[in-house]
Amino acid sequence: TFTEMALTSPVFWFLMLVNLGMMWIDWQQSLPVVSDKAIGIVMSLLTFFIVFYGTQCYSRYMMFYGHCVGLIGLCQEWSALAKVYLPDDATARWNAARFIPASMHILFYSLNQSEGGDAITEQEWGRIRFRHLLTPHECSLITAYKGFKPFLPVMWALQEVEVIFASTLATGSVPRAARSVDALSAFRGLAFQFRTHCGQITNWLRNPVPFPY
Repeated sequence: TFTEMALTSPVFWFLMLVNLGMMWIDWQQSLPVVSDKAIGIVMSLLTFFIVFYGTQCYSRYMMFYGHCVGLIGLCQEWSALAKVYLPDDATARWNAARFIPASMHILFYSLNQSEGGDAITEQEWGRIRFRHLLTPHECSLITAYKGFKPFLPVMWALQEVEVIFASTLATGSVPRAARSVDALSAFRGLAFQFRTHCGQITNWLRNPVPFPY
């Protein structure tokens, strides 16, 4: 990614031409030799700022990495809770679980908007539908939604869990463990942690690096 960004940057080629031009001038007529003392302070500051900026970039990268890993972990935890606490019905469990990975797809597919890129493409929506994470109608609802799009499937996932708990409690077919209030509270906790990771990734990408850096 760095090589592509450098080779496609006009500034890179401009500075390269400036450097070659100065070398050509020096070859034609020797330029004055700059003493080490004159450039010592500048080189020291340059080294310090490069190291400082590199450290900041790496910290930012590790922060993004932590949030991405957190999203994957929450998907696994949500699926585990659905397996343990929800009724032994594959369709009900899938309907309760599919919205969480769907939300993660939407988040990653829409990240290019932070740099002024296009929204989710039809090809990306096609991948989501092909994996049966969302129906065409649900995709159209998310497309028309003006708020934070990854949060909408998370709310649908919570609603599915609420409906399943309410219906199974009414019929008396819920396992003893699922009768606990802690079960529903655990789902809610994971949902809001998931939203936190999504929000942190999106908002940090929208936060530009300060100009002095």
